[in-house]
Amino acid sequence: MSVGGLRAGLLSGLIAATGSALLGAAASPAEPVRPGPLSPRQVIVEPDRDSCRPEAIERGFRQQMLPWADQPEAVQARLRQLQAELTVGSLMRCVAKGLLTEQQARVLAAILQLPASAQPAPAAGEASGSSARP
Repeated sequence: MSVGGLRAGLLSGLIAATGSALLGAAASPAEPVRPGPLSPRQVIVEPDRDSCRPEAIERGFRQQMLPWADQPEAVQARLRQLQAELTVGSLMRCVAKGLLTEQQARVLAAILQLPASAQPAPAAGEASGSSARP
């Protein structure tokens, strides 16, 4: 997933949640509360050579949280969890398309300190523990 796609996904989820809360709070007691906006469709961006470059993935991962630095720790923790899940999905799609090797994906996941449960699984027969950068 490209950096723009990740940002759009995070923003649309936050906007949908905030918009629903605001709609409920803005309605007068005489008016029935309208249902919030429909949840956005899941859009999976097909990876390309540029979006699968390890440098691009690492740079995007580090920059994604900057706009949310003023949010409470609980919000940041949830956003980090979502970002880790999205990044792992992106890594797996890049590997599946042959744009990134499994070794590069594992090394990048370690560099980004993704939780072990969220890291791409090693291929059968491959040794893990390499510390080489992609």
